Amino acid sequence: MLSLFRRWDSRSTNTSSNTALKTNIEEESSGRSFISSISEDALVVIFDFIFTESCAKYDSEIFPRHPPALSILKLSHVDERFRLISLSYPHLWTHISATERRPEMGLVNACLERSRDLPLTVHLTVYLSSSHDPFSDDVLSATKKCAHRWRSVHVHFLRIHCTPTSSSGMFVDPMRGLKEMRDISAPALNQLRLMNTAWIMDEEHLFLGSWNVPALRSLATVHNFPSELLSFQELTSLDMRFSVRSADFFNFLAFVQASQLPNLTDLGIAFDHHDQVWTRDVLPTFQRTPLPNVARLRISTLISALYDTYRNRLEKNMLRALSFPNVNELNVTFEGETLRGGIPDPLFYLFDAAERIFGRGNDTNGISDGQFPRVSRLQINISASGLNPHELAGGVASLLLPLHIFPSLKELYVRSNMSPDFGTYYFGGRKQPALRYIEFDVACSAGASTEASSPSFESEHWKWLRALADTLFAQGIWHELEESTLVERVFEDNTDGNSIRVWDAKSVLSRDMSSRFGLTRT
Repeated sequence: MLSLFRRWDSRSTNTSSNTALKTNIEEESSGRSFISSISEDALVVIFDFIFTESCAKYDSEIFPRHPPALSILKLSHVDERFRLISLSYPHLWTHISATERRPEMGLVNACLERSRDLPLTVHLTVYLSSSHDPFSDDVLSATKKCAHRWRSVHVHFLRIHCTPTSSSGMFVDPMRGLKEMRDISAPALNQLRLMNTAWIMDEEHLFLGSWNVPALRSLATVHNFPSELLSFQELTSLDMRFSVRSADFFNFLAFVQASQLPNLTDLGIAFDHHDQVWTRDVLPTFQRTPLPNVARLRISTLISALYDTYRNRLEKNMLRALSFPNVNELNVTFEGETLRGGIPDPLFYLFDAAERIFGRGNDTNGISDGQFPRVSRLQINISASGLNPHELAGGVASLLLPLHIFPSLKELYVRSNMSPDFGTYYFGGRKQPALRYIEFDVACSAGASTEASSPSFESEHWKWLRALADTLFAQGIWHELEESTLVERVFEDNTDGNSIRVWDAKSVLSRDMSSRFGLTRT
């Protein structure tokens, strides 16, 4: 328990309560006296921190395991004072979730009672089995009577091979099916998340068509697209994860082409290689459809260890089927293992993936220069795996970044666990945008960082930044740049072979061209 409080103190802001708590940590020698000396105000802040962090972790996981209410329950068992405080703040019990297959209904019911009339976040599970029709567990039965309090609902479609049993018998009656999932009225429901991981969805989510959710504004889906949902007209935010060869994208595209998403402003599209949800074997043709209201776009693509020509063409055509004339914020993520011939390789080649998303500005079959005319903020994320952090930091992620297709670009952000090499192919003969702010946050090995290396040796990302600065200066727009920041997270191997983060080197690129891109350390 004491370690939880120390962790909270190290990550929280410097308020008066935090200062008092820190003093207690330093002065008290025993955990018992330390806990008894914490003020009620400080305890409330600690409880809220633990609850908020637990909820964020649970909600972000595909297979969540530790219900946030369990953390609060354990805190309430420290002593009578802790119990009274936890019961005095009903928002600490507003996250309704349970362990899969064997939900602790005592805790679920306690949360429903202790949360009083506050809005709820609810996690429901639909079990998919080859021997039974889809069915839900007792969490739905307990929370359905409080559906008027639902604000955020997460539905997990979980595949099971048999009906789980406990020492007392079946945890649920599979014969009841999904009747209880139908005709739910949740007038205040704002956010819905549907997560399917290993099943070809057919009619398993037809119950959504009977839901009354007039306030629904945000929808997130993983390997399914609920075309039966009646509330698409009011959606403003949509996040989707597809297997490229599934029907989900085509269902989504049909809605776009039928103008069924007129208020959509935030869109996230993520492609992966989940072969258990493949449903298509032919390469369809697409009609180009604009999404004029989308202002913020997120695209994520997974780099496969084995090159798949069909998948590459299909994903490219899917992205070409949409146009985004008014997007002003674009976030692009590349993730995957750094493998070459099945063997880990410190070179992460992203050329094909980048071409799928950005296209070739001079290729009539690719994305034209006018595809992203209003993007002012671009973030590139590179998340490689398959090697330890030091090996990744010593490697290179290679792709071509065509900045010229973003004529309105003002801010460029790069986050990478490798040194990115964006190449200089698109600098020659093409007008670059008048950037105002550049920020790189990248990993590198101790021998390749600007802090440790000699002036004659530069990492790939540093070479690219210097080449970009040359281009902007030659075009007479270098004066537009207000700040350029480079943060290098430096790694090295210690004596036992494990990677350790040694230091962070932060550099600010000066606009003073007379010093030839001099660096100011901060």
